Amino acid sequence: MDVKQVIERINDDIVEVVGNFIELKRNGRLYKACCPFHGEKTPSFTVTPERNMFKCFGCSEGGDAIRFIEKHEGVDFKEAVEIGAKKLHLDFSWHNAKPFNQEEYNHHQSLKIVSSKAAEFFRENLKNDKAALAYFTSRGFEYSDDDTFMTGYAPDGNVLLKWATKNGIKKNLLIEAGLVKSDNGREWDFFRNRLMFPICNKSGEVIAFTGRTLETDAEKLKKTPKYLNTPDTPIFTKGNELYALNLARPSIRKYDRAYLVEGNTDVKRLHETRVFNTITPCGTALTVEQALLLKTYTNKVTLIYDGDDAGRKAIRKNAEILIKQQFHVSVILLNDGDDPDSVFVETEREIEVETFDEKAQKKVKGKGFETVPAEKIFEEYNETAEDYIVFKIKQEEKKTRNPVYKSELIKDTAALISYYDDPSKQEVYVEFVSGIIKPKKAWQDALKTFVAEKAPVIEKKSRIPKISMEDYMEWGFYSDKNCLWFRGRKDDPEKKSNFTMSPLFHIESTVNAKRLYELKNMHGITRVLEVPQKDLVSLSAFRVRIESLGNFLWTGSEADLNVLKAWLYEKTQSCKEIAQMGWQKEGFFAWGNGIYNGKFTEVDKYGIARHGENNYYIPAKSSIYQQEENLFEFERKFIHMEGNITLREYVKKFTRVFGDNGKIAICFYMASLFRDVVVRRFEKFPVMNLFGPKGAGKNACAEALLHFFGLRPKVPNLHNTSKAALADHVATTANAICVLDEYRNDLEMEKREFLKGLWDGTGRTRMNMDKDKKKETTSVDQGVIVCGQQMATADIALFSRFIVLSFTQTEYSDTEKRNFEELEEINKRGLTHITHQVLKHRQYFSDNYKQKVNECADDFRKELGDTVVETRIFNNWLCVLAAYATLEEELELPWDYTETIHLAVKLMLTQNAETKKNDDLGSFWKAVQFLISSNILLEGGDYKTAFTDKVTWRKGIQTKDKEQVKWLEGKNVFWLNMQRVFNLYKRQVLGEGDKPLPESTVEYYLKNSKAFLFETKKESFKKIDPKTGLQEVRDDKKMRTSTTALVFDMDLLNLNVAIDDEDEVKDIKVVEDTEPKADTDTTDMPF
Repeated sequence: MDVKQVIERINDDIVEVVGNFIELKRNGRLYKACCPFHGEKTPSFTVTPERNMFKCFGCSEGGDAIRFIEKHEGVDFKEAVEIGAKKLHLDFSWHNAKPFNQEEYNHHQSLKIVSSKAAEFFRENLKNDKAALAYFTSRGFEYSDDDTFMTGYAPDGNVLLKWATKNGIKKNLLIEAGLVKSDNGREWDFFRNRLMFPICNKSGEVIAFTGRTLETDAEKLKKTPKYLNTPDTPIFTKGNELYALNLARPSIRKYDRAYLVEGNTDVKRLHETRVFNTITPCGTALTVEQALLLKTYTNKVTLIYDGDDAGRKAIRKNAEILIKQQFHVSVILLNDGDDPDSVFVETEREIEVETFDEKAQKKVKGKGFETVPAEKIFEEYNETAEDYIVFKIKQEEKKTRNPVYKSELIKDTAALISYYDDPSKQEVYVEFVSGIIKPKKAWQDALKTFVAEKAPVIEKKSRIPKISMEDYMEWGFYSDKNCLWFRGRKDDPEKKSNFTMSPLFHIESTVNAKRLYELKNMHGITRVLEVPQKDLVSLSAFRVRIESLGNFLWTGSEADLNVLKAWLYEKTQSCKEIAQMGWQKEGFFAWGNGIYNGKFTEVDKYGIARHGENNYYIPAKSSIYQQEENLFEFERKFIHMEGNITLREYVKKFTRVFGDNGKIAICFYMASLFRDVVVRRFEKFPVMNLFGPKGAGKNACAEALLHFFGLRPKVPNLHNTSKAALADHVATTANAICVLDEYRNDLEMEKREFLKGLWDGTGRTRMNMDKDKKKETTSVDQGVIVCGQQMATADIALFSRFIVLSFTQTEYSDTEKRNFEELEEINKRGLTHITHQVLKHRQYFSDNYKQKVNECADDFRKELGDTVVETRIFNNWLCVLAAYATLEEELELPWDYTETIHLAVKLMLTQNAETKKNDDLGSFWKAVQFLISSNILLEGGDYKTAFTDKVTWRKGIQTKDKEQVKWLEGKNVFWLNMQRVFNLYKRQVLGEGDKPLPESTVEYYLKNSKAFLFETKKESFKKIDPKTGLQEVRDDKKMRTSTTALVFDMDLLNLNVAIDDEDEVKDIKVVEDTEPKADTDTTDMPF
């Protein structure tokens, strides 16, 4: 690139350049930040992409991207250019650059500054001149300070000259910029009493003006041109610029089409109709230079012109200039006397309406009116757009009764068609036009003549054309007319293919290496081919690959193929295929349509993007797979989409819809975006579980988070998706988010175990047949959200690996519904720019996360006080909240840190309580509670309770084994007789469809629980008759038995059982023998 191109590129990418030095936040069409040149807290620094300019309204500093670098870095012009080029990864240095006339460049910059100042002057005059403003608004335009066209007014007289002199602007610059005229020592304003339309170059710099007269006197109008353009100047050549290209080019690129109209007001009207890809030549006639300028953005143009003779002539002239540059040209023809400025406005349209006639008691038809917006009117006209060549033939069809005229028309039109290089396109046009005007052969003959005339003349000096003999001798083949010729017998060249191959990239892999080639056959048809390395080893496999593309034929031998491969391999660059989207260890974030490493780089048509010195292949957007809709389904949704809402504003709207759950969800998103950093500290990463009834918003919340990573992908159902498919789904990206839906507590055990593995970052283990049948486990490198209608308490080990959010609201007000609909619309427009904004802080996050973990843990403990929380649950919440705490100040989130910590602790305690209630031991006590409440377990026979300050118990069966425990304050004590309890617990759990724990396991858990006090031997209980479930009675005496009992601190059990008062149990004694006794012995009390 030469110096001029480098400077243009730096200034064109002002947002990216400035964004490398300060953090810009999008605000509508502008970007804002706090000014780096003076201290401020409220942003007054703006960057305007359409004009490629920055401006601070606090300190008045402003200019282009190079001026910003000069000011920010304290360097001169040349150093600023080098710095800018480096930021944009442009290969440039002054040492290797062609001679550059900096004096001329500076002079041109001065002329642009003068033109820009004049535009501001005219702008202010329109605002303050009532007559000019009245005319402007009478045309249906509204004055706005944010008018991107900067429309202004040049007053009558020498007002500009006086203003410029007063403000120290040199006259010679005004004259050279075409703003002031000079003759015989007299100077005067060139534009007077005119509505002013600044003309900008493609970089948005003002370089000239078009002025429309506001003269109303009929006689004066005869001598005054309606439109007046700046004459050619050092910075402006009328035939080289397109009006509003600086505003239209993003939309032209986006829609791959430009609309070309006649005048400046037509452009302004269509932009207000949201047809932003509209431009006009600076005058009626288009030039070749303007067509070539437009071709850098698109090769498709629609002409919108008046249907009168002048409009038709302009269509013909401009269309033919465009077609000669191989544009695809369409036409929208307006009615005679109409123009876009008058047509594309909101209109009252007469329609037929049906009403009910009360008298006649029947429906009657009548006339009514409807308001039709300008956008709809444009859509209706746009549907009438017709290809220019077809349009031309239809217009001229009636005149073809004259054979001479018909012959000339066919020749004239065939000449136009011949400018398209693609033979298939020529054939299609011939099919169309010959269907309107016959015969087809006349068209074919005419086209053949013009194509032959355009074909390059090749002088055949030897049998080996256009190449050096040295190359042929070195490689053993050459290409000619898109065919490959190889050395044959007696060294004579022989044609072995009807195509040529150009090497693109070698895609590195130990098991699945591939190569990309561009093939072009002798008819000019081009295809891109992805060839597995193994298919280049076999001649038959190579032929299958080649011939599957269509008319591509290889007749060479295996030796010829090896000769070709030697050349191809020598010329091929290597690249790495991105197999997993998201964060890459090389230091960038991979999307399905490009990579982000501080700036977004879109893949080229082959699916290649460059990062540093390396190339990376992302096949989802490669032209190779353009027609394969079933391939790369996920990657085609995991794409960068530039939205226009700030993080702070979006989070406000998100939490307005999802409340406190939304705050935690955003924290989870931040943690997931830096999951690898979090895992380095904790080695685990929690799964977020959203549960609640249908319509409560859990899925909507999860899916909203997915929009931070492009379009919403398909969300698999846990029940009907195979484990292998689930494992593939969670392995698709790194440092992103995926969602699994429809969790239920009856989920099969294998899938529950799979969900547990997500916490450890492990997916599915399988045999890799490509690597000597070695086992490999797919990794899980992203945050996972599990949705469902049930709380996951069936498996407490799984539940404790979640951070749990409960959604309960199912009915909503109209305001709540509108808030949700607004959020959905924002989501659809794209949120990935917010992900880029957060990713910019990766280094800061990595440096500060560990410290924030410690600080956040301390704050958790202060909130918890003496409350004990299971370590796993504590750490799950800690790792997510610490991510939020790390980024809180950097991202200026709209809620308070202390408030968020309090919310997290509240939710943590709720989850912890559910864990205690539903863990394996909790399930046992839950069953015991049910059996007690149902009077199946009997007080005194299966269990006993008491409030007491001492207990006598036996650790053995001898009297000497007695011990007594005392408490300073009374304690609620619970004795449990395990003889009947376990069998009843087992029956209860099996009845509920669950699997009970073994008796030995239950006993182990009970004896190692916090509530356990001791095990006592020969404890006295009522003897229960197993048939009746009541206390056994013999000879009218209630019988008792002594057995081993487990004794617990009842305050630490989750049981709701009445406590006997100490006085009421003083007559209970420890029975010495094992035989049942009558319930009369009241000696040897245990208290």
